[in-house]
Amino acid sequence: MRGATVDRKPGALVRYFPPHIAFLWIAAINLCLLCVLMPPFQVHDEFQHLFRAYQLSEGRLLGGGRDGVPGGRIPVSILNLVRRDWGTLAIWRIMPAGRHPLADTWSGFLHPLVPARRQFTEFLTADYAPSLYLPQIVGVGLGRMLGTSPLILLLLGRIANAAASVTAIAFALRRMPYGRTAALAFALLPGAQIEYASVAPDASIIAAGFVLVALILDNDRRGAWTRRDIVIGVVAATILCSKLVYAPLLAAGVPGAWRQARTRGMGATTRPLVAPQLMIAAVGLGVGLLWFFGTAGHLSTPDTSHGQIIAKMIAIWQHPVRFVTMLGEDFPVHGVRYIFDFVGILGARTLVLPQFVYPLALAALLLSALIARGPARPRSVACFWWYVATVMSTIALVQTAMFLLNTKIDDWRIVGVQGRYLLPIGGLAAAAATQFRRPEGEPGIGYALLLAALVGCTIGLDVGTIFGFHLF
Repeated sequence: MRGATVDRKPGALVRYFPPHIAFLWIAAINLCLLCVLMPPFQVHDEFQHLFRAYQLSEGRLLGGGRDGVPGGRIPVSILNLVRRDWGTLAIWRIMPAGRHPLADTWSGFLHPLVPARRQFTEFLTADYAPSLYLPQIVGVGLGRMLGTSPLILLLLGRIANAAASVTAIAFALRRMPYGRTAALAFALLPGAQIEYASVAPDASIIAAGFVLVALILDNDRRGAWTRRDIVIGVVAATILCSKLVYAPLLAAGVPGAWRQARTRGMGATTRPLVAPQLMIAAVGLGVGLLWFFGTAGHLSTPDTSHGQIIAKMIAIWQHPVRFVTMLGEDFPVHGVRYIFDFVGILGARTLVLPQFVYPLALAALLLSALIARGPARPRSVACFWWYVATVMSTIALVQTAMFLLNTKIDDWRIVGVQGRYLLPIGGLAAAAATQFRRPEGEPGIGYALLLAALVGCTIGLDVGTIFGFHLF
């Protein structure tokens, strides 16, 4: 037909090896290696997350404490594993990477759990929401039922976490109507793979961010939500809002709802798109707020007590311009470190990857946005800026949380922001970056180069793990 737009067919590689399949192959194979190769507790705060997962596997939903110190009674055998392989139980001390031969690590398989012998230990994750640890609970619970060693508990928790995150992100990549290659590049960053192959809840938060954005974009395209998608959306929103700094992602569906309202007029015809998103946001945010205020009294760090956190909130209210200026100055000062951490640093941020990984990963992100398929219907500039504002507001909340928790009173600077905190916004960032791309994207040559770059980054991660920790 004259005047009709005919989309070019994607290349054979894209047709037979689309982004969600590519992610499954690359991530599944590599995470099987990482779960075993990564020395115990070399992911940031991993031993604290193992303690919390063990608590939850026993049915203790509410964390414990002693004399105002968060923590709980953990089997002595698990504590000994941490002392042996990490070097300390001090929650704020980061140990140097050191040597971790696999033969020494695997000797821990012989040490029994002995759950009756317990000791109170401090860990800040004692009050983290149970929704963050659903896969780990399954893995650690299975290990407890089988009477395995503490090291096997850790491995089972890692494997369950990796399986759940890979499945969820592959689902999200399959459902994304556009920007899939950009989302694939974010999802396969070495820093993200490190989190998937651990018992840290960052994997669940990253996966939830991708899934929620994918569902919003796909149901916006179709004009209505299915019941299954509503249920999945509620679960994803609940996981995201367990860390309230990611609550702005709930607003990613506003442009689609507004466009539908303008097209059809306010009324019953807008309910298939608006009502489900309101319900998802209300449930996720409501559960997150209930848990936060139920445990907020335990918020404290060595540098900031609960009272000091309140005092800093008052200071923000009294000096908003100064606070906003501080947020804006943070990235020019710490931006390079954030980029390195965002791409990936091993050993609780003490061991950088091979040097070629960082420029290769950034090149892959740029290439993925340039070749990505754009939306089938033209998007407005306002939609693009809404996505950008949502991403920026999430980053600002992350900065604010670190200012409140990790900065000493009367010290107007931000301490503690890590690049991994930005990984959950990868799905929405991919959507924003591809708003004005053509719908016939993903050319064969460009896609092949992207996969080669991502595989190269993955190999660099494995090489860095093997030689950085001196595994053999």
